[in-house]
Amino acid sequence: MPYRVVGGLKFYDRMEVKDLLAYLKVIHNPNDVIGMKRIINTPSRKIGATTLSKLDFYRANFGVSYLQILENIDEVDELNAGAKKSIEGFYALLMTLRKDSTRMVVSELLESIVEKIGYKEYLQTEYSKDEYEAKVGNISELITVASEYNGMEPRDSLSQFLEEVSLLTDMDAKGVEEKDMVTLMTIHTSKGLEYERVFVT
Repeated sequence: MPYRVVGGLKFYDRMEVKDLLAYLKVIHNPNDVIGMKRIINTPSRKIGATTLSKLDFYRANFGVSYLQILENIDEVDELNAGAKKSIEGFYALLMTLRKDSTRMVVSELLESIVEKIGYKEYLQTEYSKDEYEAKVGNISELITVASEYNGMEPRDSLSQFLEEVSLLTDMDAKGVEEKDMVTLMTIHTSKGLEYERVFVT
């Protein structure tokens, strides 16, 4: 049944879903700049804004990709030893996850990401019990959606899944107009609005 949610946060707009999708995008294409900036310090690896701006400087002035910079981080003289060590750890993790993507279908890859980056532990320290459980539920839902691609070759399942998500989020952005559509909202949001029929569930 077609529906619209008033004042609701769409599934693919949720922070935890966007974080994990960014990991998948960078694993699939390490030149994804937006994805790389999102994941490089998520969960926190002490790679701050100053370090990122220095990496951006190298990328812009030397015409190299983030991956090439990470691979040769010792040559970036402007960074201190602590920042270099953090980036080396992130680069090693990324290489491990890229290796995983050649032998795991996308649903297994998501599970591997969550485990290897300690994502649930990170959420547990950042959010209340209820928020944490809701976010873990969303992660499980994302893995369930990804499991539809289990019958494919590992790398194909990743690219097909990302393509499908991209199409869905594009449709959300454009908005789908249908006359016969149920409008969902909280009771709080519905106060003062005039509707012929309201169902409280």
